[in-house]
Amino acid sequence: MNRYFKLDTAWDARPWIQALSAEAQNVWIKLQCYVAAHGLGGRVNALTTAHAARMFWVGEETVRQLLTAAELAGQLEISTDYWILTTWKDEQGDVQAKERMRKLRERKKEAELPEQDVTLRNVTHKKKKREEEKPPKSPEGFLLPESLESIRGSFEELVAHRKEMKKPMTPLALSKVVKTCERWGAAVAARQIAECIEHSWMVPYEPKSNGSLPGRDAKKAGSPF
Repeated sequence: MNRYFKLDTAWDARPWIQALSAEAQNVWIKLQCYVAAHGLGGRVNALTTAHAARMFWVGEETVRQLLTAAELAGQLEISTDYWILTTWKDEQGDVQAKERMRKLRERKKEAELPEQDVTLRNVTHKKKKREEEKPPKSPEGFLLPESLESIRGSFEELVAHRKEMKKPMTPLALSKVVKTCERWGAAVAARQIAECIEHSWMVPYEPKSNGSLPGRDAKKAGSPF
């Protein structure tokens, strides 16, 4: 990514700059390029003299000359870990402030959107909320009481049966069937679920006392629905 920094056209008119060799003056420009590319707010990781010399394509003595002069002129603070250009923020401006202003302009622009756009956003938000509130169409991974765990396969077949009928079972419907089957016990529940699937019923019905099928009076006989 390209980065830029401001350079005063009279940068080389400063007395401390004029006292340097031409190579050392050039290092001052390259140092600012290094800060702009790799630093923040005028602060950058310090380089060794040898590393800086290789980076700036000059001798180590030239680097030392520039660093010493810049530090004496109050233009550069040198520590073990960092180099800090002391006048960077004054000359370049506050980069973070520019970013804050950009975000502020974006927020203002959003607030000034036409009314119809705001209405559209509200409608979209409500639609999305309704979709999120809808219960799942299929109760995958449902829980069973311990007394019915032995016939989990029967319940899975019932769920698949309802899917084939294009009337998938909701978690609420399944919970009601499970409650009824728990009252019957596992053996009776398995038999009634098998009959439900065999006769293409929506739900298993209450078994008749004489063992006959519920037929037309299924709902009267104690269907969970």
